[in-house]
Amino acid sequence: MATISTPVQDLTAEEKEQRGEQLRTGGIVIRTYDLWKTYIMGDQEIHAVSGVDIEIRRGEYVAIMGPSG
Repeated sequence: MATISTPVQDLTAEEKEQRGEQLRTGGIVIRTYDLWKTYIMGDQEIHAVSGVDIEIRRGEYVAIMGPSG
């Protein structure tokens, strides 16, 4: 994986703040609390995801699977 790095002195104040926030949150790029996903198939409701809390950090690979795979 290629990484492009910008020297800190070349960053704007806003970019420096964003980098600081990444350090404070451990590089979390996706965070969700109590996530639900329901599909409607005819007259049935299929609850694919029910109440998921998750934090995904930079560089992590994640898959969410239910009983049906």
